[in-house]
Amino acid sequence: MSENRCITCGVIIPEGRQICPVCESGRRDTGRTKFLLRQYRDMEWKARNAEQIIRECNDMMTSLGGMSSGARVQGGGNTRESLLVSCIERKARCEAAVNFMKMIDGAMAGLDPSEKEIIFNFHIDHLGIGWVCRNYHLGKSRAYEICDRALAHLDSLLF
Repeated sequence: MSENRCITCGVIIPEGRQICPVCESGRRDTGRTKFLLRQYRDMEWKARNAEQIIRECNDMMTSLGGMSSGARVQGGGNTRESLLVSCIERKARCEAAVNFMKMIDGAMAGLDPSEKEIIFNFHIDHLGIGWVCRNYHLGKSRAYEICDRALAHLDSLLF
């Protein structure tokens, strides 16, 4: 038996309803999802190159381990400590990017192909509403509506 889904955002709802309570009240705030999508391409690059970056950081940290402590600089630190901290931060950012991509890609798997295409081309790559109008043969108001619906569906899958 298939699940009942909200006709607006696609989230699973109780039997007998057509719209989820969030969509019904009009309270769906997609701001957090828009914020995540603005970071998508940067995080995608970091995640794709994470192994290499982490390997470089590990190599640098290993070579720094043999360095002498060095002279203190103003502020109480030294170059070796600064480089170690920098490597640790870079590794943490890469690991966060990998987790970010797993989260986003997991949610994207729940979208239908046209919703994915709209998310990537309109919300991530910012090709504009004209692209949606041309590819889906729609007027602007209807195009904005399907862009908002795709974003709301992704938001419901993420949160």
